[in-house]
Amino acid sequence: MLNLKDKLSVNKYNMNDRQIVAIELGSYCVRLAVATINANDQIEDIVYYAQERAQGIRNSLVNKVRLLKPILHKMITECENKLNIKITQVIINHSRHNIKSIIQKESINLHTDKTITDDTIDSLMSQIQIHVDNFLDSKYKIYASEVIDYTTDNFINGRKEDILDTKSNKLELNTILYYGERQSIDEITQIFNELNISIAEQHFCPISYKDNILKYNEQINGVAVIDIGHECTSISIFYNNALCYYNSIAFGGRHTSMDINLEQNIKEELADNIKKAYGECQYKKYTEIGTKFLDIKDKYDNLIVKLRVSHLNKIISARLKEIIYACLYYIEQSTYADKIQNIVLIGGEANISNIDKLCTALSGYPCDIRSYHLDFNYEEDSTFKTASKVNILSLLKKASEIRVLNSVQSIAYNKSESNEETEDIISDELFSTESIDKSDSSEEMDSEELENDTKTTEEIKVEINIKEEEKETQSTEEVNIDNSTNIAEDKEDSIQSPNKNVSSKPKKLFNNLLSGIKEIIQEAKEAGDESNYKD
Repeated sequence: MLNLKDKLSVNKYNMNDRQIVAIELGSYCVRLAVATINANDQIEDIVYYAQERAQGIRNSLVNKVRLLKPILHKMITECENKLNIKITQVIINHSRHNIKSIIQKESINLHTDKTITDDTIDSLMSQIQIHVDNFLDSKYKIYASEVIDYTTDNFINGRKEDILDTKSNKLELNTILYYGERQSIDEITQIFNELNISIAEQHFCPISYKDNILKYNEQINGVAVIDIGHECTSISIFYNNALCYYNSIAFGGRHTSMDINLEQNIKEELADNIKKAYGECQYKKYTEIGTKFLDIKDKYDNLIVKLRVSHLNKIISARLKEIIYACLYYIEQSTYADKIQNIVLIGGEANISNIDKLCTALSGYPCDIRSYHLDFNYEEDSTFKTASKVNILSLLKKASEIRVLNSVQSIAYNKSESNEETEDIISDELFSTESIDKSDSSEEMDSEELENDTKTTEEIKVEINIKEEEKETQSTEEVNIDNSTNIAEDKEDSIQSPNKNVSSKPKKLFNNLLSGIKEIIQEAKEAGDESNYKD
């Protein structure tokens, strides 16, 4: 597990606050974060963060449920145990690949004395989404929508702030809607349904880039955001404060690692680690990288490969040039190329040294690498001050805006309820003062069930407690009710967990252990063999 934060800020965690849980399903890794929200619906603190290498996700699309489900189950369980909570709702991301778009214009007639408000715009947007949804094939679902421009009696192709609180006979919205295949959504929903967790919302993260990583003047004047991920690279163009163009290609950081893997005949995981540790881009035609060599050895100190650093960087640069050129092609096709002022790079591959300089040299646009605008507290801010954490933080920000969302509940109530049930089971069934019939117990202990049953740690602890208690009651003829109560308390302390009741298999084991112990004591007393009785 790639835990970037082992020390949780538990001292700041307050179950009275509203908590949100976000899960990012990426091609390289799955990320989970829990944050507390203050009264102003802002992120107060991130109390938990973890990530695991992803399986069952290709090109940002879930394609193998059986591989992804165990990873999610493990991460969610570890989070619940750490924070002593039960996760009930999560917000997750939509896929970034194979996204299509459609532009739809819709207008409504207004009364001259009626002022245009947010409700007026939202009502018209809902109509547009319904019309487009009815038009689309059933295998597609709308991921997000964005108004490119607004037209009224006084404004043509204006911005939202231009037409708000004004009066007009007509309002026309020029809207772009992004949609993708429904199958991926259904497979993700299936996984979370089996985990008994509801999906509060699936969010299309590129929509949030304008508020989370871009400056206001960039949103207005034009900017392209290139997200270079593990297996997918996306191009988002913002103009006039709207996501007016989006596209993606099925190339990313993994393909760079595969190039190193094929060239040097080493494992892909090792190639990926070498790339991240020593790789950089050659952004000038005759850049002198140096003549250093990397001696890659195994755990027995045997030389695997001798790799020249300059050769490594040529491999990396060649693939990244291909990716950047593909992005520039789509920027040119978007018709917004002349409006773009600069390019912003994010994603895991944006951490490769000099990639911003390579992008500038190839495109002619000023390029820089961005991370999320951190406007909340966190003990290790450096964990999130990287280009690869933009999407998980965008999900948290989106979840904070859903005022009714509270993703977790305390298990304190469930714990007390579980303790009461366990106490009733112990006192009424396991340690009854009535005599135990030998034939009944032998019927319960089915031989086939015993052979297949593996004793858990909890059962072993219980056996130890029973034996210790039995030594204390050697002088008594039968186990009295006071001692059995103490045994029950000891057993409950040793095995009780917040969410688990005593299972049926340990109950059968306890009954038969007590039956056998009482028989041995009785036979030893009748035989008068004090040594056997003591043993």
